[in-house]
This record gives sequence, structure tokens and C-alpha cells, in this order.
Amino acid sequence: MTRKTIAQKIAAKELELNQLKQEAARQNKKDDTRRKILIGAATMSYFKMLSDEKRPRAWAAVYEHVTKPADRKFLGLKPLQLPDELQQERDSAGS
Repeated sequence: MTRKTIAQKIAAKELELNQLKQEAARQNKKDDTRRKILIGAATMSYFKMLSDEKRPRAWAAVYEHVTKPADRKFLGLKPLQLPDELQQERDSAGS
């Protein structure tokens, strides 16, 4: 029977710890995704209950926070209009 050295035991425990950290990270990501889906579904349900006058304003408030161009395109939203200073920075960064 071979006995592990202390260094080997430490290495084995470090490997186990890293695996547990990865598992926790995966679970956190799943939980975050589930949270977003539930909040999104609840928001959509709530908006359906709003009057026809209030609903567009509520959606506009949410859509202001959708900032990634690909996400806005997916949702059929117009690109955000950036303030002139930010637009100039974006334009010069792309050059």
C-alpha cells in the first residue's frame, strides 16, 4: 500500500476545491438565468394588466435599459441615440 505524501494530499484537495468552485459557478449561472426568466415573465404579466395608456410608457422605460445593439435589433427596437460626446468617442474608437 502506497501512502500519499502531504504534498500529494494538498494537490488532491486543491483539485477537489477547484472542481467545487466550478460547480458552484455553474449553479450560480443557472440560478441567475432562472431569476432573469422569472422576473421577465412576471414583468410581462404585469404589463398585460396595465391600461392601454400606461403600457407603452412602461415598455419604453424597460427598453431604455436594453443597450446592446444586437439585443435591440433582436427585439425590433431602434438603435439608442447616444449623446454627441459618446457618439464621437464610439466613432473615433471604430476608426
